[in-house]
Amino acid sequence: MSSSEFQTVCNNVERLFKNEWMERSDEIRQLESRKGAWNCTFAVHIFCQGETQEIIEFVWPIRSAVKAGRLSLEAIKSFLGTTLIEKGAKMSRYYKITELPGVLNQVGSVLSEVTSVEDFVRILDLLLLYVGRYNYWLDADLDWKTLSETHEKLRAM
Repeated sequence: MSSSEFQTVCNNVERLFKNEWMERSDEIRQLESRKGAWNCTFAVHIFCQGETQEIIEFVWPIRSAVKAGRLSLEAIKSFLGTTLIEKGAKMSRYYKITELPGVLNQVGSVLSEVTSVEDFVRILDLLLLYVGRYNYWLDADLDWKTLSETHEKLRAM
């Protein structure tokens, strides 16, 4: 991997997560109108929110274990890269989105070429910031109070 390719991916992910700090991206706005099961938008929205949370919960322990020396960089980088690429492809198919899957593909593609723990941690930190902010906007749009109340009412029936 050329250092310029790695730097380009890092710069791109950093630009994207900084752009999503104050307002949600166009992709998330478009996602809100996508229809899923029973011709409703809710399933698409909540499943995408869950999958972005899943990425965070999957990547963080791997990043932390490699940083602490409990997991070999060589043992994990190919696996994680392939997993991120496959996850991105699935999300592209399921949710008809391009930005998030593109980021997962970019990061996944350069991971196999990373040679230092510092670079591995750096790119995963950027990915986690980006996915975290993406997830934030998806989560913020869900009315958890009403969903919880509706769930309790349905359980009581």
